[in-house]
Amino acid sequence: MRRGNPLKECFFNPVEYVDGHLKFDQFDVVKLTKKLKTPFYLYSENAFVYNYDLYRLAAQAFHLNDPLICYALKANPNLHLLKSIAKKGAGADIVSQGELAYALRAGIRPDKIIFSGVGKTGQEIFEALNCSPEGIYSFNVESEDELFLIDKIASSMHKVARVAFRFNPNIIAKTHRNIQTGGKYHKFGILEDDICRLDQKMSLCRNLKLVGLSIHIGSQLTEFSALKQSIKKLVKLKNTINREIEFIDFGGGLGIDYQGKNKRPHPRDYLKEVLGSLDEKSKELRLVFEPGRSISATSGVLVTKVIRNKQSADFNFTVVDAGLNDFIRPGLYHSYHQILPCKLTKGIKKIRTNVVGPVCETTDQFAANLLIQTPSKEDVLIIKDTGAYGQIMSSNYNLRLKPCEYVISKGKILA
Repeated sequence: MRRGNPLKECFFNPVEYVDGHLKFDQFDVVKLTKKLKTPFYLYSENAFVYNYDLYRLAAQAFHLNDPLICYALKANPNLHLLKSIAKKGAGADIVSQGELAYALRAGIRPDKIIFSGVGKTGQEIFEALNCSPEGIYSFNVESEDELFLIDKIASSMHKVARVAFRFNPNIIAKTHRNIQTGGKYHKFGILEDDICRLDQKMSLCRNLKLVGLSIHIGSQLTEFSALKQSIKKLVKLKNTINREIEFIDFGGGLGIDYQGKNKRPHPRDYLKEVLGSLDEKSKELRLVFEPGRSISATSGVLVTKVIRNKQSADFNFTVVDAGLNDFIRPGLYHSYHQILPCKLTKGIKKIRTNVVGPVCETTDQFAANLLIQTPSKEDVLIIKDTGAYGQIMSSNYNLRLKPCEYVISKGKILA
């Protein structure tokens, strides 16, 4: 397994075949299933840290002014993984009180935490202000009502809350419609005219300090034209309101290569496009990034076993013990994930089959017409790149248990 150079190579892939046996971060997956009940998620701390380092080292290479990389906990809040990058100085992008608690438990400093989301409650705002004498680094404000609520709560606590306006540029990113966030018909952010209007009201908010501007137009971005347009509009807005701010937050959204075709945008290329869209004065500010999927996705797999095969006319079905409740992305987004057998056997012919789970939903399908060596009962398969939006989106639907999580760390399996 080759890690490579984070400045040159892209996201770490811990999956490899050795003499026909699939290994994940050097562990034989079939052997693991003798001790661990399927289905389960398996993560590589090595891959997770490596992917974080892609951003950290790229930022250093561009000589950015004190950059802040806030990992988006929504992608995967596993505490073992969070602690591994907290030690390297990572910040956190959070969207709930629960994520705030996880970030703090992992050792992420409050002055490196940004709170996003359109539905912050009074209790969540209080907890974020109360977690340290100065509170968190910033609230990304997404409405007028939220702005005044933060001011009211900060006043009652005799504190000054740091806030940033989340700008909605009304630009649609080229990605799945369910993860686009930059249009005026999306619930996220504040439109330009409304930000200019709210800026005029900031004098009424004596317990707020406007410290930044934020933007996030969507997830799984693999090309940057919409991002560049959005950043240029953000710079124009910054110059229009003409306030002294500390930072610009570009959100996250960098995509990964789920197809396995080596079309992987590197964080270095992402940062280059960001910097190319800024004016010189903006480059002097602190730049904040909120990657999630691109750090965690390739660091995890979902391990499952074949229950049985079924044939219906010309259609083959391979029923596995993982289901829609364990991993919802294929059913929700029609997303593609590579599915691999954990043991390659010579002489076994390949067939076309639909890999499905046991949940009572037609959308409980992980792959359609997949070409794979003919599966047998008890065969072990992995679903790749499930380290992001996997276990965290699982449920107890059909009263099924949620899958367990295990982390490979320093040659050991951690539960």
